[in-house]
Amino acid sequence: MIRYALLGMLAFICACVPHEAIGHGGACLAIGGRIELLTSVFFRCDPGTWLVDVAGTLMNLGVAALAWWAFAKGKLSSTMRLFALFVFVFNVFWGTGYFIYSAILGSGDLSFIWREHQALPPWLWRTLLGALGIFPYRRAMRVMSTHLQPRLPVLIVYLSAEALAVISVTLARTDLVAAIREALAESLLASAGLAYLALSSGDSRDSNTAAVSPISGWFTMAAVPIIAAFLLLLGRGLGPA
Repeated sequence: MIRYALLGMLAFICACVPHEAIGHGGACLAIGGRIELLTSVFFRCDPGTWLVDVAGTLMNLGVAALAWWAFAKGKLSSTMRLFALFVFVFNVFWGTGYFIYSAILGSGDLSFIWREHQALPPWLWRTLLGALGIFPYRRAMRVMSTHLQPRLPVLIVYLSAEALAVISVTLARTDLVAAIREALAESLLASAGLAYLALSSGDSRDSNTAAVSPISGWFTMAAVPIIAAFLLLLGRGLGPA
């Protein structure tokens, strides 16, 4: 089970880093901005713009597409195929889940687009956001239902990602309560579909699915320093002392 916990943490990192550092951070630098705050849950750019806000979600969707291509190609080892599968899961659920999150609460990265332009009435903008999130989220769940078994290892992957997200924010020099709230939204809520698939009956699923494959020892040894680096760098973050 420890190897599945490390797998879940590493897969989550492969969604968090693209969203916060590569997506938001890369877009900020691309427009000539200055990164004022960068942690595993918070990002602030000067000057702020909707292009920077949306870049994180778009990066998640891009990584999800690449991970699914790697998984479907079928030329990876069983361990790497399993890893690619969960990288896809966390990225696609985070990316599409953000549409739903912004639609329901009227906040978050995607809501900033409407606040800057206000081209549509709030109710219509939030309805469109919700539809753009719900349909691909449900589609991803249907696709994943043929590859994930209702087994404890899948639930371990889900819970370990949540644990890493919460642990990481305790190291940052930001408001802890707000940071934990964001961490839970990014892990527990965004990937709730994974918990549902892990606990559902799934009697018709392929018994040879990649999700029950053993995880190689070399993967465990590689995961530990990567997780440590994530906590020290993106967990602690960049920003005012």
